Amino acid sequence: HIMNTALVIYDLTGKVLAVYFGETEVPQGIPYMFVDIPESESVVSIDLSDPKNPKAILSGENKTDLTKIKEYSGHENAGNSGRI
Repeated sequence: HIMNTALVIYDLTGKVLAVYFGETEVPQGIPYMFVDIPESESVVSIDLSDPKNPKAILSGENKTDLTKIKEYSGHENAGNSGRI
């Protein structure tokens, strides 16, 4: 995997506003972080659940999480049907 370092600028909700490759000048007064991104992936959002340690959510990770959630909710719904 070729890794590309990107400057990711995001807002206080973790929404990615901009991704710059090859940028070294850091923005003033807005949240940002440098992220190593594998070539075939992109930054989906920034996980701010721990404000002191923001984490980039990459497209590859996001897909697996969504798949797990779908499978899990599928089992839950099957078990609860008819008991509403």
